[in-house]
Amino acid sequence: MLDLWAENTKASWSPSTESNQLSRIRLVKSDRISSLSLSRLTAVEVDQWHARLERRGLGEAAIRNRHVVQSGCEEVVKRIS
Repeated sequence: MLDLWAENTKASWSPSTESNQLSRIRLVKSDRISSLSLSRLTAVEVDQWHARLERRGLGEAAIRNRHVVQSGCEEVVKRIS
């Protein structure tokens, strides 16, 4: 889903945005949260993901940036549903 979202939106991104978003996608895909179905994702799982990111040293802003990727995937799901 992450790759589909990137493919369908990156034409509108500036080069720096593309670099940032693709980096965020790689980080999200490296976590086990990426193996979960968006339709089954719970608040508890998101909280656990945040805790893992915090343990890796990410701050609030960096964690919030990961949600940009999640929001993009949710938009793709809405379009194809």
